[in-house]
Amino acid sequence: MANTAYVGAGTTLGTSYYMRRFYASNADARTTTSRSNLTNSTLTGADSHALRRAIRSLGSFTYDDDNETNIKNSVSAFISTYNNMINSSGASDDRTVKNTQKSLKNLTAEYESQLDKIGITVKGNGTLESRSSLFGSADISKFESLFSSDSEYMQRVNSYARRLENRSNILPFCYINVLCFNFHWSNRFSNALLHFRNRLGSLPFCNPGERHIN
Repeated sequence: MANTAYVGAGTTLGTSYYMRRFYASNADARTTTSRSNLTNSTLTGADSHALRRAIRSLGSFTYDDDNETNIKNSVSAFISTYNNMINSSGASDDRTVKNTQKSLKNLTAEYESQLDKIGITVKGNGTLESRSSLFGSADISKFESLFSSDSEYMQRVNSYARRLENRSNILPFCYINVLCFNFHWSNRFSNALLHFRNRLGSLPFCNPGERHIN
């Protein structure tokens, strides 16, 4: 299916539809129950990929009154996906992932005032929350400035999401390399100890205070 934002003129699509679209590559990462069965690096990869799909979807809309409901439902799904990525990347042990997550949170903080005007609150932990009263009544043009394909905010979020996706894809190989490295040096250390013990075993034994003469 092409990356169009909606199917058919006048068709209203719910937030759950957009969530399914965004997580089409890994449906298990979409729901809380199934997410608990996935590794953190898998979740970070799935969330960042889904967020990039969300950004493409939002960029494909024509921002007018006819698409207002679908745009706002898509933004709601974007918020859920964004929050998933903040949480999964924040739980990572990888320094690159954590630094990228921190940069993303700082970026969103820069747009806090603009987001607030359309009913989206930036919470203390960096996640987003919509306030239904203002979110539902805010003018669609304000959404366009933040979520259209020309939005600097979306372009920069996409850049961080791509960085997280790329990093999460190589993390399993990084861990394997570390394990192999540790195993290699552990074996070398064990062999060295064994050699040293064997050497000790071949030396003549001296009692304390006794001088051994060959």
